[in-house]
Amino acid sequence: MDRPAAQPSAVRAELAQLAKLSWPVVLSRLGIMGMGLSDAVVVGRYSATQLGYHALGWAPTSVVITMTVGLLIGIQVMTARAVGEGRPERTGAVLRRGLVYSAWISIVSAVVLALGGPPFLHSIGLERDLADGASRALLVFCLSLPGWAIGTAAAFWLEGLSRPGPGAWIMWIANAVNLALDLLLVPGTFGLPALGAVGGAWATTGARTFLALAM
Repeated sequence: MDRPAAQPSAVRAELAQLAKLSWPVVLSRLGIMGMGLSDAVVVGRYSATQLGYHALGWAPTSVVITMTVGLLIGIQVMTARAVGEGRPERTGAVLRRGLVYSAWISIVSAVVLALGGPPFLHSIGLERDLADGASRALLVFCLSLPGWAIGTAAAFWLEGLSRPGPGAWIMWIANAVNLALDLLLVPGTFGLPALGAVGGAWATTGARTFLALAM
């Protein structure tokens, strides 16, 4: 007689637990897009031409970012599996392997993009000035990839431990760091030289480095 009543209660408990775990993950993923949006807004207000440089320089790295998420999602899965099996001591090994993989993936990707990206941009029919400006931004964006990958690996590990909150909050703090650097470097505040698209790329690099260190 008690079993039918207990089943809805169990379902509600599982849904509540799922909601508790999912909303920080949603916030974290929104933070990924928010960083690019703040760059585009600040650089676009400074100069439409610089926004073109920024967008073209950012586009190749966005492919690596998406690929990195797909390749490292296994950290979350393997961590949760170890916890579910009652062997949480194995999660440390998952993290160590994940950090090594993320470092190699990001460093190799950065080198490939740095070497092949500028020639590619110059070979697809862009005006020389546009290709030159985008190439300068791209080279700086390449420096941000290790920080992004390492921070993502650590965030996935925490999510696998059912602790997505720290990753979400750190992601949005990194967004605040990114916006502050954008406002400082893009238009050249406090007497600094105006860097335009390159300033936006340096802001992203600084924010992603902060993300890795904080995670």
